[in-house]
Amino acid sequence: MVIIISHYARTSNKIRLTVRVIYLLDQSVVTGATVEVVSSNGRVVSRRSLDGEGTAAFYVSPGIYVVRMASGYTGQVEIELRSDKEVTLKVIPVLH
Repeated sequence: MVIIISHYARTSNKIRLTVRVIYLLDQSVVTGATVEVVSSNGRVVSRRSLDGEGTAAFYVSPGIYVVRMASGYTGQVEIELRSDKEVTLKVIPVLH
């Protein structure tokens, strides 16, 4: 008997999380910044840069997470992932 483990088989328990980031004040999209997905124990499980439309896609295991910007902005959202989900994160730039 031969068992073939494919990439799909190893990632089949992952859930797609699509994050869209907008400015709170004028609702315009944020581009080029980095978004983090943080587990309930505080560990960063994934980071992605926003594309030209202000979105980033992640593939993570089911669970509870905080979605936040890596730096330069305030704002975060806590989510519970059980199936594919799209969330919008509204942020304010940090002034130095």
